[in-house]
Amino acid sequence: MKTTFLAIAMILSMGSAVMAQDMSTNSPAVVIESASEFKVIEISELPALVKSSFDTDFPNATIKEVQSNGAVFKFFFTSATGEEQMVQYSADGEKML
Repeated sequence: MKTTFLAIAMILSMGSAVMAQDMSTNSPAVVIESASEFKVIEISELPALVKSSFDTDFPNATIKEVQSNGAVFKFFFTSATGEEQMVQYSADGEKML
């Protein structure tokens, strides 16, 4: 009886270890942005390349808020046509998808 119980316990523990391994090796790496990683910054704190890129891409837009985590800059704005939008730029001024 003890042998049967131990065998079942070992089989069950190996199965959960395999499942945990499969989940970690088959799932792609996903980076989840936490809202606490980004902080609201002043427009005057933007790197020149980032501000210049935004102004070129969205002329006559009204910036409502800019958030940054140091590497990514999120612009929340109203476009010239009145649409509420959000766009992200990297620190070197490249628009991010």
